[in-house]
Amino acid sequence: MKIVLKTHVKGKKKMKTLSMAHPNEDFLPEEEAQFVINSARIILRYIDSKMNRASLTE
Repeated sequence: MKIVLKTHVKGKKKMKTLSMAHPNEDFLPEEEAQFVINSARIILRYIDSKMNRASLTE
């Protein structure tokens, strides 16, 4: 059982370093990451507001 758990933990650690779904300073510094996230939020809000207005006028 210990061997299975150790292997699982090692595999998860390795996948975390390879995954872009987890925070990674090597991929993008924090300030730039926040900029990208905030920009995406603004764009999505804009699209949402346009779609809501279009559906109200129909």
